[in-house]
Amino acid sequence: SYEQFRVDPDETPSGVFRSRTDDDRRSFPADRRFWQTVVPVCGFSGGELTSMQLLPVSLRHGQKPYRRGRPCLAEGEEAEEILSRFWRLSEALGAEPAQVPAEGSA
Repeated sequence: SYEQFRVDPDETPSGVFRSRTDDDRRSFPADRRFWQTVVPVCGFSGGELTSMQLLPVSLRHGQKPYRRGRPCLAEGEEAEEILSRFWRLSEALGAEPAQVPAEGSA
């Protein structure tokens, strides 16, 4: 990586990463989709799945490196964006969109 990205051999690994991502302007740090996900909360009865709630999760895209990556419950427009993308991707599998719960009711 040091040679490929022409980074001084005395630089730290974080310096190589900054060079490789052009200070977070390219590759995965620049793409919000890599910093969003869902977490399923499943309910079971008698060994059978009876319910599933999908919680939209943000990994704090755009935050300083020492802050990002720590999951938190997404809210507002970001929560809607995450769930909408999840359902669009799931349609091919026969999934039916669900209502996004009102803020504070998740």
